[in-house]
Amino acid sequence: MKTLKRDIDAAKANRDRLAGKLAECEAAIIERRAQAMQLARDGAEDGALDKAEAATRAAQDRHTTLAAALGDVESQLAALEKTFVENTDRALREQTAREVEQLTRRSVDDGDAFGKAAARWADSVAKLAPIVPEAQAIMHLLQVCTTEALPTSDRVAQLARVHRDAVLRGEARPEMPKPPEAFVPPPVAAKLPSMTVVDAAPERTSEPVLHSAFEPPVVGPARVLKIATRSLT
Repeated sequence: MKTLKRDIDAAKANRDRLAGKLAECEAAIIERRAQAMQLARDGAEDGALDKAEAATRAAQDRHTTLAAALGDVESQLAALEKTFVENTDRALREQTAREVEQLTRRSVDDGDAFGKAAARWADSVAKLAPIVPEAQAIMHLLQVCTTEALPTSDRVAQLARVHRDAVLRGEARPEMPKPPEAFVPPPVAAKLPSMTVVDAAPERTSEPVLHSAFEPPVVGPARVLKIATRSLT
């Protein structure tokens, strides 16, 4: 891959060099053609015109040569880039296939280990069931795991290897897909305690002490008059 990348960089540099020379040659053709036309307008001798036309043809021939060389280099560069893309894709597919196979083998090994552990656990729980009725729930769970989960694990391994082969054949995406993210429920906002405000006026009473306690304060001349009235009575 490093050698191929180096060849691509060299081909790009050569393409840019030829493109620059081709642009210079096009400018030279325009300039020399204009010089020949100027000589013809000025009535120059045939020898001078022949020389100017020969220079124009030489520039045109050089343009043809450079254009052909540039096309050849661009074809080589396209082939190199195609090879680089194919090699990169093949390397990624091989890496993905290895990862799928490693995960599949680990899943099969873990399933076998789980089946053996579940069988031992089921035997222990079955002996405890007559003593602890709650052990029957564990027995049911282990029965589901051994009768449904383990056969399904074998099917998962088979389908994983089918996907591995499809990746190598180019019929599936080359990269390893990411597992789905675990669902995290949104936080529940805490409810604030409710409070009821009752706006009620105090109840009036005929008792002198209570009545004066609920009377609004009196200030100014009215207070003086009220105090004087109370002293007379």
